[in-house]
Amino acid sequence: MRKYLFTAFVLMIAAQAQADRLPELNDLKTDLTTMQNRGIPMLVFFHGSYCHYCHEAEANFLEPLSRNPEFAERTLFRRVGLDTGRMIFDEQGEKILDREFARRFNVRLVPTVIFLGPDGEQLGPPVVGIANYDFYGGQIERALRTAEACLADPMLEQCSH
Repeated sequence: MRKYLFTAFVLMIAAQAQADRLPELNDLKTDLTTMQNRGIPMLVFFHGSYCHYCHEAEANFLEPLSRNPEFAERTLFRRVGLDTGRMIFDEQGEKILDREFARRFNVRLVPTVIFLGPDGEQLGPPVVGIANYDFYGGQIERALRTAEACLADPMLEQCSH
């Protein structure tokens, strides 16, 4: 009986850990179509399984933000691991490694958050690292506002990165 209780406990913890994660980026082409239809950007969270700050950023800031109806309506949330070896379908429908996708956006450090427009182009500068936990949520919200402004007017100064 104890064996079954322990197994159930482990499964419950694993399910909770999955619940605290953003959805994986699997098919960029499909996501871009969704973004075009809704007129919204995509937040892409680049992380590493070895990165404590990544776990903190996702669990304490990004995942709760993705459950907030105000933000869930304004952006599509996705995650990309740099060390998972997962394949992603890119905007052309071609399979590429997750780390190759990260290279396209010059992601070298994790955690990194970028926003993509419905054309697959980066909107504004990335948010790299966590300089201060007290300001991280505000940095993400500011980056989202910048992405939204760049969608409305790509010629704005803050849209070049």
